[in-house]
Amino acid sequence: MSNTSESCILIGGYAQPPKETAANFAYSILSCQLLINKKSHCVVHCHFNTISPLTSEYLNDMIFGYCFDNPIDPLLEKIQSHMYLSITSSVVHALRNAQERFKQIEIPD
Repeated sequence: MSNTSESCILIGGYAQPPKETAANFAYSILSCQLLINKKSHCVVHCHFNTISPLTSEYLNDMIFGYCFDNPIDPLLEKIQSHMYLSITSSVVHALRNAQERFKQIEIPD
């Protein structure tokens, strides 16, 4: 992608991590940022503000290519069946929040 700022939009979602977890002590909010291609509506990159870079990288690999025009439930089920962390439900909630935001915007050309 030659000019990401022109060909993509940046969408965010958030959720509160469970109490008494390292994520809650480090961040009061778990956030995700999704770089979405304006034409295909597919995720070209994502980032989660997790404590471990491995978690964010794993999620990026799992979410890369997901099209926001499709139902999100299969993606969320995939995450829940592959991720066994205390923040998994927060990741799911943050992604739902991001998809709701995506549905509310009109994507510029």
